[in-house]
Amino acid sequence: LDTAGFGYAFLGAELGGRPADRSCYDEDGRVRYELLANSDKFEDGLAYVTRNADERRIALMCTEKEPLDCHRTLLVARSLAERGIDVDHILPDGSLEGHQETIGRLLLTLKLPPYGDLFRSRDDVISDALMIQEKRVAYLGEKPPKPDSEWWDGF
Repeated sequence: LDTAGFGYAFLGAELGGRPADRSCYDEDGRVRYELLANSDKFEDGLAYVTRNADERRIALMCTEKEPLDCHRTLLVARSLAERGIDVDHILPDGSLEGHQETIGRLLLTLKLPPYGDLFRSRDDVISDALMIQEKRVAYLGEKPPKPDSEWWDGF
């Protein structure tokens, strides 16, 4: 990468979809993006990206080729877009899709109203869509161990 003029920084601990911090998982062992987004490590990773985005073009990579199947869209790109950073997703055919178009595609895929409805704003519908997709694609690890029942029953 260096000889081609590209830099590389591993940010899996900060922006990855499988955090080491067990407080970012629910009781079933699934990563909760909202909890992860509120962690100091995640904020450090976003700060690194936003600082460097002023100076160079950044590519955040993961193993999923479809943006809707990856935490980058549901968590990282969402957080960057909320901070006013333009985000494009690279599609499997190599074309680029703006983050708002990707979110629009998610709404269509889930058959949700793209402009909101009588009871929900567009932002509310998008939040619902992101939560639905998170439950489909977020990492599901081992369930956290239950406390020792004798010890636990004493409280």
